[in-house]
Amino acid sequence: MTQLSEALRVEGYDSRPHFRHPFGRSTLHPGVTFVEQDTAEHILSCEGVIVACPQGFRDDRPDFGVPWPEYRTRPSGEDIAHALRKLEPRSVATAETWEQPPGTTNVNVNVET
Repeated sequence: MTQLSEALRVEGYDSRPHFRHPFGRSTLHPGVTFVEQDTAEHILSCEGVIVACPQGFRDDRPDFGVPWPEYRTRPSGEDIAHALRKLEPRSVATAETWEQPPGTTNVNVNVET
């Protein structure tokens, strides 16, 4: 058994580990942290990557992420929810956008796995 497979077994990831996002070091063993693929934790981690990535940032997939110029100046809950629904089909994303106080845009995004 390799050191990595032993570390994964200790953390309880027997079948399909995936690097955790945000990427981090493990406190249980020398190495990095993992999540089990296709779990709620993994899906939410993927959602976080989508929201943090501006569209056009990835050369290999320019449609990945959220519309960044619009997101920075005035976030749109529907744009964010649309990107999450399009890029992560294992969950259901909904959002609402409102202004309060005037001139301040608030967005609430709900993700169900």
